[in-house]
Amino acid sequence: MKNKRNTYLLLILVIVIWGIIAYKIISSLGNNSTPAGPEQKFEVSFNPKPVKGIDTFSIKANYRDPFLGTVEKPKSVIVSKPKTTQPPEIEIPVSYSGFIKDKKTREKIFFVHINGMQHLMKANKEINGVKLVSGNDKEITVLLNKKRKIIKISH
Repeated sequence: MKNKRNTYLLLILVIVIWGIIAYKIISSLGNNSTPAGPEQKFEVSFNPKPVKGIDTFSIKANYRDPFLGTVEKPKSVIVSKPKTTQPPEIEIPVSYSGFIKDKKTREKIFFVHINGMQHLMKANKEINGVKLVSGNDKEITVLLNKKRKIIKISH
């Protein structure tokens, strides 16, 4: 009789424990209502920390081969220099509109338009990469991007 009594007590104890577990599960699933108090608003702000530079590394396996017993020598890499190409030369718009003579020195002053701006230039004077070599009443010779260029008068 004592054995049956212990079995019934253990059976009741197991049912009570499983009942408590089932009650907790059902009460957590069935409680979807909101509390009857005032609504609370939460402000969520996310300010991530700035990421510092990532530390990179490489592993160089410079050790003796366990099977062959030799140390592998690094292969020499031949680096070829890339061909340097010159950027295309920018053509500066230059036009010639005439000249005047200085009465005292008999020197010619030419009216040269460079990039839409009018400049007064004498021979062998350089402005904005344009050097005036020589000129007369019909044309001027300028040095532009290390190339001689003859520009005729434009009215």
